Amino acid sequence: MARAVRSGYITKGPSKWDLMLAFFDGNADNRRTITFRVANTGEGIELVLIINELVRDGGSGEYWLFKGVVETTGDDRMVSGWFRTDTRRGYLSLN
Repeated sequence: MARAVRSGYITKGPSKWDLMLAFFDGNADNRRTITFRVANTGEGIELVLIINELVRDGGSGEYWLFKGVVETTGDDRMVSGWFRTDTRRGYLSLN
């Protein structure tokens, strides 16, 4: 299902705590994942991600740039985007 999505708006994402755990918790064999609901058509879909890179964007501590892998596709599709933890909204694109 995630193959049909090239990019979309994040309409529901993780809390700041869950984002932090997804980035810091786990090792190469056992990673914590997070879920983003992405609206590109209709009701949207949920993508389960492994976060590999997280960068603070600005000084508020609410804006984040991220890179990772979509776990739900099973083929290690790379993903990147930006996300606001205060609104739990943002944008992502599959690479």
